[in-house]
Amino acid sequence: MGTEGWVKPYTECMDDLHSLTTYTIYEDPTDTPGRFVLRKWVITGGNQPAADQSWIYQTLGEARLGIPPGYVNMGRDENDDDKIVESWI
Repeated sequence: MGTEGWVKPYTECMDDLHSLTTYTIYEDPTDTPGRFVLRKWVITGGNQPAADQSWIYQTLGEARLGIPPGYVNMGRDENDDDKIVESWI
């Protein structure tokens, strides 16, 4: 018996009950200059909507304290927007 059809793209496996939550910290974004902003992203069904929630902080350390326990700092990708400090998943 083969494994054909067992592996599906994650977009086909997600429904309203399944999602991926990530947090991204931005420094000095255009909508909140001079601050750090933590944005929560909830991705469902392969769609990434606008940030679900956001919080404003004075420092990077304070923003990091806003991330729930259990998330892992993925740093940033070289292709990320310059305002992104790091992402957590």
